Order: sequence, then structure tokens, then C-alpha cells
Amino acid sequence: MSDQLELLEKLIPQIAQARTQELFGEALQDAWKYSQELLPGIERLERWNKSIHLLKAFWEAEEEFEVIEALRNLQSAGEKMAAARDSNQLAAIRSTATVAKTRMETVLRDGYRAWQRRIHADTGSIESLGALLSEFADTRDLGCRMASVASRGAELVSQFPPTEEQVQAHGKLLEDAIAIRQKLAEIGAGASVEAFLIALANEEATLDMADDAVLEWIRKRKSDRRFRISLDRVGPR
Repeated sequence: MSDQLELLEKLIPQIAQARTQELFGEALQDAWKYSQELLPGIERLERWNKSIHLLKAFWEAEEEFEVIEALRNLQSAGEKMAAARDSNQLAAIRSTATVAKTRMETVLRDGYRAWQRRIHADTGSIESLGALLSEFADTRDLGCRMASVASRGAELVSQFPPTEEQVQAHGKLLEDAIAIRQKLAEIGAGASVEAFLIALANEEATLDMADDAVLEWIRKRKSDRRFRISLDRVGPR
């Protein structure tokens, strides 16, 4: 009996220590699980970081402030998770990771919106102009080039965050869009002509938009009777 008591006395401290180790192990597994769930978001943010410079001029309202604040919070969350050493600190990783996931979603959501605006600004009215210019013999090739640029832009706008290859593809897209606009200027499609053609493609062209430059452009292509133009002005009266 005394031998059993002596053995029990030796085991009691070990039981407490084993329980502590068990709790630490459980907390560690739980922390690892929630940390792993953040990896896809972290990978997307790392990709997005390669294109963030393209979005600088395309934030709206509070988006830029929101993104910067979210990134700061993510950095702080990462530091807390990396510094966790005991069961309590490891247990806190669950709530930290949950908040971090929400912050990531905010950054990626606002980034995607800015990316959409960026592509739209780069391609602008190229798609509608391309469809219209493809109808004229002397601008058919240019219209086809415009359609190609618009198609590539549509592909890029749905890819966020863009990969490094897609960032390079965007650079080439921007070069081609600039070259197309220069070509438009060469064929006499200045600001008023371009505005008129865009409105025409959208069936919003009005008579007051047809200035001398527009009329000259139309007559040069013998298209006086080709267009449907409204006598009403567009917009509020």
C-alpha cells in the first residue's frame, strides 16, 4: 500500500505537467489550422503586390485609406501570430486569423475594383469605336486592332490579382492602346470626331455633335446618309 502511495505522489506532478503539454499541443494544432486557412489569401496578396503600382490613380472615395489600414492590421496580426509562445497566445490566433481573413477580403475587393477602373481607363471606348471603324474600308484594319485590344482588356479585367505574366501583358496592352489612339489622330479622328463616333456606336449621336471636323470626316468616307443622328440633345434639358 505504501509503495502505491509513493508511486501516486510521484505521478501527481507529472499528471499536471502532461495536461499542460496536452493543452499546449491542442492549442498549437488549432493555431496551425487557422494559420493554414490564411495561406490562399496571403498568396493572392503577394501576387497583388506586383501590380499595386498600377492602381495608384484609380482608388475611389475611402478605398485607398481602407486598403492601407487593412494592410497595417494584417502586418500586426502576422506579428502577433508569429510571436505566440504559450497556450493562451496560441488560442488567440483563432480570432486573430478570423479578423485577418476579413481584412484580406477588403484589400482584395477594393483592389479588384481599382483594377477594373484601370483597365477601363486604358481601353476606354476602344471596343465601341473598333466595331464602328471596322465598317469602313480605310479604317477596317484599325477597327480589327481595336477589337483585339478590347478583347485582351476584357480577359485581363477578370484576372485579379494579375500574375507577373499578366502584368506584362497589361503593359503591352497599354502600348497598343496608345498606338491606336495615335493612329486615330493620324486619320483625322480628333477629340470631337472620336466623341461623335463613340456616341454613334452607342446610338446616342445628336446633330449638335456634328461640328466641321465631324462633317469632314464623314464626307471623306462618303457616309453622309449612313448614320442615324437624333435631333435631341443627350442629357438633361
